[in-house]
Amino acid sequence: MNDNGLQAAITSLIHSQAEMMHTQVQLAQLQATLIKDMAEIRSDMQTIKAYLARHEQYLSQLPEAIRREIGFTTS
Repeated sequence: MNDNGLQAAITSLIHSQAEMMHTQVQLAQLQATLIKDMAEIRSDMQTIKAYLARHEQYLSQLPEAIRREIGFTTS
């Protein structure tokens, strides 16, 4: 391999390394976005769980509230 071929190979290697670094930066940015999105989803899920728990409590109290409302009493 002559000096020109060696220089071209080194230039190609440096270019490939730069592209790889660019791709790694993009990957890191995508991972950061994914982590942020997952945290938001987890927060949303916690909010939904709280709403469901509250609604479950309301539903469990509903039969007794209906009995009281219509004046039904148990002996």
